Amino acid sequence: MNKTKRVLYFITLLTLTISLTSGCQLAVSPSGSGSGTLCGALVSWQDVDSPDDMGKILNGTITGTEGEDSSSGGTFRVSFPGMEGYEFILRTVTESDPDPITGEEVSVTDYIGSPDFTDIQYAVRTDEDEEENAVSARLMVPADFDRVFYLYPVYEREDGTYYLLLEPARVSSSGGLGSATLSQSFSETLSLSESGKESRSIVSISISITGTEGVETLYLKAFSADDRLLSTEEISPGSHPDYPISRDTAYVIAEEHLADGRIRRVALNRPEQETEYGGYTCYFADGPDSLLPVEIQLTP
Repeated sequence: MNKTKRVLYFITLLTLTISLTSGCQLAVSPSGSGSGTLCGALVSWQDVDSPDDMGKILNGTITGTEGEDSSSGGTFRVSFPGMEGYEFILRTVTESDPDPITGEEVSVTDYIGSPDFTDIQYAVRTDEDEEENAVSARLMVPADFDRVFYLYPVYEREDGTYYLLLEPARVSSSGGLGSATLSQSFSETLSLSESGKESRSIVSISISITGTEGVETLYLKAFSADDRLLSTEEISPGSHPDYPISRDTAYVIAEEHLADGRIRRVALNRPEQETEYGGYTCYFADGPDSLLPVEIQLTP
């Protein structure tokens, strides 16, 4: 099978200011030493230090135990020496048991990136001669976070190793994001030829960076169908994410108290079925430059 790779970059910004910052000195490999498939991105505040390094690759370092991923509380992570930031990485894993009907290998996708990403969405579109796998995710940052962001595409080789391409897209907002959103997409198209039949495989990854005020204190208030307050519980970042609700609870109000004294309220509907779960993500203030996402699950 012959493969021809074409990489496209798209930028969609609500607010964009291009500026220069100093980066760090990186240990890089020559251009062309990477030969992998687009699998993620690194959101960093570090630029490429030397113009001579632009377009080269930086090999990733894998830590943790095989089979564990960050989304399930495991330790399997990929980092890039000399680079700081938030990594959004997907990997393809072949399950030990083949498909019981076809006997073919079964591949699944694991997320092994930073837990700071939320709203991870997958979409697959297939037709006769083209397949597209689209992935999107959101990174919430403090509203007054006033730094330039550099987004680097990340690739996975066939041997399971990773590398980062030193060709970042640079996005920023002057004076902080406020409640605005910056979005960056990477798309890779593979042209495939097998037994004389041509087809295309597309992988696209979209990262959105949104500003918000960090929450200092969170209260969950349960109400009945006639709007009577049934209970109030304070939730801290270290609390258990499951929030049991009684049979009398019709809805829950998440009351977010911000550092400036303002209060935000979010209405959470009771799950329609006893086997369903509902909830939302609260972004607690975690120092001046970061937020701590805590997913609250309503459990019947």
